[in-house]
Amino acid sequence: MKKIIFALLTLCITGSAQAVAPVPESIQHNFVEQFPQASDMVWTDQQNGLYEVDFNYNQQHYAALLDKKGTMLHAGKTLTWFEFPASVRKSIGNTYEGFNMKLMIKQNDHYVAEFSYQGSNYTVVFDNTGKTIVSSKE
Repeated sequence: MKKIIFALLTLCITGSAQAVAPVPESIQHNFVEQFPQASDMVWTDQQNGLYEVDFNYNQQHYAALLDKKGTMLHAGKTLTWFEFPASVRKSIGNTYEGFNMKLMIKQNDHYVAEFSYQGSNYTVVFDNTGKTIVSSKE
């Protein structure tokens, strides 16, 4: 019985997350052109006009951020907090104490962190030493 309730709850949560943000067909098309082998795509609309898609690619979990024109801003393998290099974790913790992590991806030799801090949303790109390369506050 617990398994059935959990399955129904999961379906409700997944269904509501997908229903919240209809993704324009042009954005979906641009994504599929870049990741034709992607599967299990789950789209969400960010409040700042960015679209996030979580998906499987080459048997690994990935995420991508696209703008409202469908331009790919970031795409890479999703990571857990402890898969980020210690230097990146230290940089985030020291600068944004009390942050709430939303998304972590590795894109080539860079690490992209999307999180909320003191009521604002941030997207920060770090190199492997923890140095901030690009930071945007929304």
